Amino acid sequence: MPSKNAITNTYDEMARDRTSAVHSLLSSCSPLRDEEAGSWFVADHETAKKALALPGLLPRDSENATADLTDAQRRRVRPLELHLGRWLAFSDRKPQRDLRQGVRRALRPGADPARLDRLHVAAHRLVPRPLEGSELVADFITPFTVEAVTDLLGAEPDSGPDLLAWGADLVAYLGLDRYREEVVERALDSLARLELHVAEWTRTARGAVPDAIRSALRHGATGQDATAAFAQLLTGGVEPTRSALVTGAVSLTSVGHPEAFRRAPEGYVSEVLRVASPFHFAPRTAGSDLQLRGTRIPAGARVSVVLCAANHDPARFASPESIDPGRPLRDHLAFGHGRHFCAGAGFAEEMLSAGLEALMEAGLGTENIRVTPRYERTAGMTRAATLTVGHGLC
Repeated sequence: MPSKNAITNTYDEMARDRTSAVHSLLSSCSPLRDEEAGSWFVADHETAKKALALPGLLPRDSENATADLTDAQRRRVRPLELHLGRWLAFSDRKPQRDLRQGVRRALRPGADPARLDRLHVAAHRLVPRPLEGSELVADFITPFTVEAVTDLLGAEPDSGPDLLAWGADLVAYLGLDRYREEVVERALDSLARLELHVAEWTRTARGAVPDAIRSALRHGATGQDATAAFAQLLTGGVEPTRSALVTGAVSLTSVGHPEAFRRAPEGYVSEVLRVASPFHFAPRTAGSDLQLRGTRIPAGARVSVVLCAANHDPARFASPESIDPGRPLRDHLAFGHGRHFCAGAGFAEEMLSAGLEALMEAGLGTENIRVTPRYERTAGMTRAATLTVGHGLC
């Protein structure tokens, strides 16, 4: 049962004030039952990591996700739920297992040796010079991440703006904690457009990722499976990387941080991802009765593994708000853990490193540059809205 310090509705609190919600969750016993939210919440790092690896905790369940909807609303969102049910992170069906393996192979550095060079070239070409007066989310971070992801997917460069908009609409639906008609309708329209785009893309695109998806199609995957894999790579490559780039850019304006990045770029990027934690939750459903830290979770129960809380757990990370490249590499859960660990994690790290390096070479981190971030939060995600650059001491 919730302790007396438990917050009333974890989803609402996360949207209002993530820091406060994380503190409340970590101050309570985990797993925590939130009756109003209708879910168990797992917040501490140790238990969260174990939960993500448990075979009995199944990926996002449509029945649970839509339990509070009316019958009419449930019928309306069914195409979206069927689509999300095919995402690599949310399904263990054979087509998704095959696609996960193929995509992971396609994203290995050896599958496309020139990919890293293209990332650095794009970052240095797109970064504004001078930085002062720019709004970096619009002027650099979004164009860079979209170009990087469209290149990875072998998509046409001019398709980037449409892909960005369609992906954002799907993520907005995924982040809902209650029915919002305008969000649902935009997501349905974007899904229909994305399906048409991917049908053509599977015929014409060139590269390791499209080759992997075509191979899966030859071995039993459907066009809907291909659309879902494409959508997850698109949204997973753009949205969280944008927010992490903003977190990284802000951190580089702190004394000593540019030198820390130069000394240990891999460790620095790992820490930026931990601190940013753009996705708040990994949704799960108990496939059978199970025990977490001595607490019984009944079959069918909704379980939310709180990634952003686990990544700020002071029992695991001393001074959790501080970026410390000396911590163990990839000890965070920003990409999940276990069999549903993000297939594009390595690529996201490459993007983040290339983007931060380009910003530093353009002058970020010098004493005459200051930055002001603005974030937008939903229950499920922190999204970077703007990052303005001005002149003056930090």
